[in-house]
Amino acid sequence: MRSGKGEHGKPYPLTEEDHDDSAYRENGFNIFVSNNIALERSLPDIRHANCKHKMYLERLPNTSIIIPFHNEGWTSLLRTIHSIINRTPETLIAEIILVDDFSDRDHTNVTGMLSLSSRKNDTETRVEASFFNGFF
Repeated sequence: MRSGKGEHGKPYPLTEEDHDDSAYRENGFNIFVSNNIALERSLPDIRHANCKHKMYLERLPNTSIIIPFHNEGWTSLLRTIHSIINRTPETLIAEIILVDDFSDRDHTNVTGMLSLSSRKNDTETRVEASFFNGFF
């Protein structure tokens, strides 16, 4: 079982110095904490008990996952992508598309194509960046 801050969805213990309000103002959450939680953290299975025993068809159609964002904290965006890749059967993901809605932060300007390697069979999941204005 993995251990570390934020693992298994557990609260991140903050020191008095970590309670800086400026860490919340820019993103609406504590970016300091986000930057210190592993990108591939473990999460508990929070599905309803009935869903855990549900039988699904063996062959389901794949889908494109679209993640729109605007000035998102970089680590939270990366953690979202890693969670999708690590918790979704690879056959169900056609692609992951990041749509940047005119972010003005340098660290969120995703340019070109970013390939992330899935831990399952070393298949690649495509992550594209598009730039639109006024999506949100």
